Amino acid sequence: MLKDRMLLKVNREKSGIKKCTEVTYLGYSFLANGTLRLSDKSEQRLKDKLRNITRRNRGVSFEQILKELNSILQGWLQYFRLARMKTRLDKIEGWLRRRLKCYRLKQCKRVIGIVRFLVSLGVEKTLSWRTALSGKGWWRLSNSPALNIGMNNHWFVVQGLYSLSDNYKRLFRTSF
Repeated sequence: MLKDRMLLKVNREKSGIKKCTEVTYLGYSFLANGTLRLSDKSEQRLKDKLRNITRRNRGVSFEQILKELNSILQGWLQYFRLARMKTRLDKIEGWLRRRLKCYRLKQCKRVIGIVRFLVSLGVEKTLSWRTALSGKGWWRLSNSPALNIGMNNHWFVVQGLYSLSDNYKRLFRTSF
């Protein structure tokens, strides 16, 4: 036996003969053709970290939130840069932007604050008032037309949010 001859401890749960699609190694999973992809657990761990940073009751400035997010996103993407995950990154990034919209909208506190903020972003006044007076929750409001107009992808770039999908495309320029 390998255990007796080389004096190694063998973990029976992790060891064995498996199909490559069933194996996860260092946060990566394998496709049938042998290419790397992001494992489901790794994606969930990233989302948990991002969820923790973007909690709406933290009481931290939006700029500080972006700073914390950027350092985590840059390091995470550099570690998982070998995986094929373009569509997953688009979904993660859309989810993160929506959480950030909730966070920034809640910072406005009152109806008039929300209206002033949306008007400053270029949203017409009637749409701003209609959105601010809506009785919907923060998550539902974050996907409203007014916020999609005012807080679009370009707005997040101007604010300084690190874009996972854009930087991933730069890493795999020849692949796309």
